[in-house]
Amino acid sequence: MDQHFLPACYLDQFCLKEGKFYRIDCSLLKKGKKPYPLEVVPAAICYGRDFYALTDEFKKLYPAFKDYDRLFLEERFYRYENVYPAIIGKIKKGIPVLTAAEAELLLFALIDFKLRNDYVRKKNEQLRRDVVDKVFRETKETPLLQQVAASMKEEILSDPQFAKHSHLATMMGREAAGSAIQEKFVRTMMRYKFTLMVSYGEFITSDNPGWTVSEDNRVHNIKFDENFHFLMPLTPMHCLSISHNDPDPAYESDPSKKKLYPVIADQEMIGDINRLSIDHFTNYLFAADKATAERIAGEVKLKTPLA
Repeated sequence: MDQHFLPACYLDQFCLKEGKFYRIDCSLLKKGKKPYPLEVVPAAICYGRDFYALTDEFKKLYPAFKDYDRLFLEERFYRYENVYPAIIGKIKKGIPVLTAAEAELLLFALIDFKLRNDYVRKKNEQLRRDVVDKVFRETKETPLLQQVAASMKEEILSDPQFAKHSHLATMMGREAAGSAIQEKFVRTMMRYKFTLMVSYGEFITSDNPGWTVSEDNRVHNIKFDENFHFLMPLTPMHCLSISHNDPDPAYESDPSKKKLYPVIADQEMIGDINRLSIDHFTNYLFAADKATAERIAGEVKLKTPLA
């Protein structure tokens, strides 16, 4: 079955009419072609065949998960996907406060969107090849170590679906551990202001949305351990900003509620946020209206890898 690595419940929020928006296929740049906007429905994009299925092959490689249902991960995602639209609906209506439970679920969903993304899978494959290359570079002077390295290379590269299997194993490990990493991130982020940058529908998004900008201005795919500034487009009108520099006194006074702090985004701010999408997509960018999509298609360039 087809399974979305970026769920339709997220992409749906960028549709302004008739459940459609505009996709810009930036992978055309790799072929020397110019990207162009195409109107699509979210359900038709950002998916892979059996992307999260725990196949028999996977269970043979990771026997600790052999008793789990094939669709275990897909079913676990529903816990966020079923409530996410209602939470975003409150934000769209301008309701100034979420319950603490809603705010936590929003964060769990956004982090989940990052951890389950196809970008992580592609990164796994690149890391595997980097490890192999590093071993060969370091052993080129020693024949015996070269022999060992050759054996390692054969073993490491023998699984043609290594990226998929290691990604699934990581996600299953988090589930088995009770999502301790996500819990830590959520507890940390709840202490800071939920700033909503508001535009007139000018925010775009991508197939790998959301970034953390560290104090040295480096952009990370996901990093919440210290000195973070997390940015995530939620709709064409709203982008969530959470910074370690902005403690939330309202939450400290009453942890049962989470206040939203709206800020009108000027053109420079909108441009900066959209630039993060333009610089750090995997294959696609998305815009709510055709005019924005055409403008973005003219600006896009080959992506910059994220840490």
